[in-house]
Amino acid sequence: MNVHCGWFAPGALLAIALLTLNAAPAAAEDERSLREEIARAEQGDEAALQALRDRAAPEQLVSALREGPEAWPDSPVGRVEGHIQAAGRANPFILRVPEDYTPERAWPLHISLHGGGRSPEVNCDQHWREGLVDRGLILLCPGDVRGNWWTWWGEETLMAALRYVRERYRVDGDRTSIGGASLGGQGTWMAATRYPWLWRAATPRCAVLLRPERLLRNVGALPLYIVHGAEDVLVPPAASRRARSQVEAVGARLRYEELPDIGHSFMAVHNPAVADWLLSQPPRTPQAAFAYETMGDRPPPDRIHWLRVGWPTPWQGRAQMVRGHVRSAAECDWSPSESCPEVNEVELEVTGAPTRVTLLLPEPLWEPTRPLRVTYNGRVVFTGVLEPSARAVVQSWRDLHDPTLLTPWSLEIEPQPGDARTWEKGVREREARESFQRRQRPEAARRGGRAPGRRG
Repeated sequence: MNVHCGWFAPGALLAIALLTLNAAPAAAEDERSLREEIARAEQGDEAALQALRDRAAPEQLVSALREGPEAWPDSPVGRVEGHIQAAGRANPFILRVPEDYTPERAWPLHISLHGGGRSPEVNCDQHWREGLVDRGLILLCPGDVRGNWWTWWGEETLMAALRYVRERYRVDGDRTSIGGASLGGQGTWMAATRYPWLWRAATPRCAVLLRPERLLRNVGALPLYIVHGAEDVLVPPAASRRARSQVEAVGARLRYEELPDIGHSFMAVHNPAVADWLLSQPPRTPQAAFAYETMGDRPPPDRIHWLRVGWPTPWQGRAQMVRGHVRSAAECDWSPSESCPEVNEVELEVTGAPTRVTLLLPEPLWEPTRPLRVTYNGRVVFTGVLEPSARAVVQSWRDLHDPTLLTPWSLEIEPQPGDARTWEKGVREREARESFQRRQRPEAARRGGRAPGRRG
């Protein structure tokens, strides 16, 4: 996507944050060179990466991006209007920022997608008259000409708007949520299934069901609040009922509500209840285990949970599956058992023929001081202690400039021809694994303990 918003080029926030590492103010020339190094590093320039290594340790780079108000500019508060260049056109948006906003701390963000025939004005000024901004949340209402948020251009507009706000305001990535009604609800389903790792929670209301329905399995542990009017004739509630059954099957944290005697339009009246639910949700945490299926009509995101996966271009147009599971060696510290791992273990499965796979391990999921063993499609690709690096910081920063997704630990995996797995084999293996787990649960319950597992 190409965003021309005028304040900062890609990499500028990282450059500003790094300046806080120096006790004395940097000279203007040094500041310019640092910004150029960051921009080049985001494009893979090895010399720029080496310059970053010389400036600070990887852990210091992460700290500089996560902490300190100097990394964010003085940005307007209150009601902010503008346009974002994305998908080949200028798209309107409205941003409502609490009057007491300050970059001294990170602020929660909610993105609200309007429905067909609506606008950011109706969404922000009428549907959200109260409940969010007055309670300390930043509210972003992007606009799309027809409300086609589930399309590739709607997705591009949404992600450009999110990046725009993150580059200008100190947003808490662990408390960022998304919601919408009607076509905006369908866009919410798209965002929740395409980017489930980005959101604290999602609230699709009176939404047309996403196609294909199997993609709803991607939501995993994402908290969801589905709302539908029981008397809706424009989008019958059967759509939300089917979505409910799909996400319940994968263990999503779900609240489902059908409003009696209510049709298709209820947002202004019901949004205060949605706000209460959003504010009650815990901060986002990375998933130790995930299964992710791609859409067939467009390339997957570069980042999928804590992986970066590169695919052949042009996109082959076939759905693929990505699965990851981390087991921390620290499990043995707090819950000793025969099945706890003696080292950190990462198991990865990717179908198709990816050109590259990069592991970006967030610290909450593993114990960095202990050895790590990584298995990719059944092949052990790494065993040892993973060292922090500036490259990992840049790789985890480049997607959306979200400080909460930063990590100084990464591992490059080079796929081999023998690693390729077909979609059908991946599905069969997943179904067999889930069937085995279902059979083991009753047996473990009868024994009064955990299901048996291998050690090490």
